[in-house]
Amino acid sequence: MKNIIRKIFLSIALFATTALASNEAGAYFVYEYGKIALLSASFPFSINSYVLEPSLFIGKGDFEKGDFEYFYGKPLMPFALGFGMSLYMGSNSFTTNYMLCNGKISNNRGDLELFNSDFYVYNAFYKLNANKNLNLYAGFAGLDIDAAGALTAENQGYFLFPYLFYEISGHLNVKTAYGMANLKTETALAEYGIDLGALTALSGKNSGTLHYKYRKKFANYYDDEEEIFRDFYPAHINGSGIAFSVLSIQTKQIRIGENYIQYGVKKPIAVPFGKFFSENKNLSDEEKMSVKDALLWGLTCTLRIFF
Repeated sequence: MKNIIRKIFLSIALFATTALASNEAGAYFVYEYGKIALLSASFPFSINSYVLEPSLFIGKGDFEKGDFEYFYGKPLMPFALGFGMSLYMGSNSFTTNYMLCNGKISNNRGDLELFNSDFYVYNAFYKLNANKNLNLYAGFAGLDIDAAGALTAENQGYFLFPYLFYEISGHLNVKTAYGMANLKTETALAEYGIDLGALTALSGKNSGTLHYKYRKKFANYYDDEEEIFRDFYPAHINGSGIAFSVLSIQTKQIRIGENYIQYGVKKPIAVPFGKFFSENKNLSDEEKMSVKDALLWGLTCTLRIFF
């Protein structure tokens, strides 16, 4: 269960970083052991010497079949909806974002729901355009998740050894601070960039309930036939975080008629740190990421249209 929570936390953190940072108009397609389609649009307008830019973000994701250690299932993201507002003042800008998502885990057949969750992410950051090739960011972000689900022999499609059922529900709230530097350069045909930064949890609270019952013929091998645990796993999130870099390349604006398009790719590299991620470093061959997944994980293709 600890490994599952770590994987979910890491996936959400990286997905939110990609989504909330994408406040420019465009379409984003992310490889994340499946397919996520993200679409954002922004509508800038001027007020005297300031530029105000509201933005809208929507997303949908479908993942491949997976094995979550104690059960078989695949994650789904039926929808993601976000709103943002940016204020530009010369070389300075301030941006706030809010994103609401629904996430599910279905069985590998995709016909029965195992878990359902709602989570929202809020984000606020300051950006300084230090010079033409260097941007600096400092921000604060929060994550709040409610999730619940149950495993039975019926929705798993196989014998749920040794349980008759396994129910779980929980809540997680995390507040983080982050900083990032963006270095970029360009040629006559393309623009290149690298983001270097880190995100650290300032506080984290979680609670949960676990309820399971053994099958009768296995009850004699365990102390009790039925158990209920509350606050079963205190996640030590404070001080843990993710150091990351994002490599990017995109074309210059290409004129098509009266409009322009611009396309490119981004590849994140992330290294978690802290007590929350410190255990179980010895992974089995099945748990290790393949070369293909390592290269494609988080790979984002972007297409921007300028009217």
